[in-house]
Amino acid sequence: MTLDKYTKVGKILFWIGLAIFVVGLGFNENLTDAPEQLAGISRPIMITGIVVVFLTNFFRKKKTDRK
Repeated sequence: MTLDKYTKVGKILFWIGLAIFVVGLGFNENLTDAPEQLAGISRPIMITGIVVVFLTNFFRKKKTDRK
């Protein structure tokens, strides 16, 4: 997967969204022995990460700017 078609903001949003998703995945009670308080917020954190990754699509370079 190449991120060349995204602007700098799009690339940053992608990596932040991926990190947020991984943190939420780490709090998931099915995968780890996380405390119940953290396990309860794991799904909203993962959904937030997915939404942020989805938002990167709005930060594409114009076709004339691509190499």
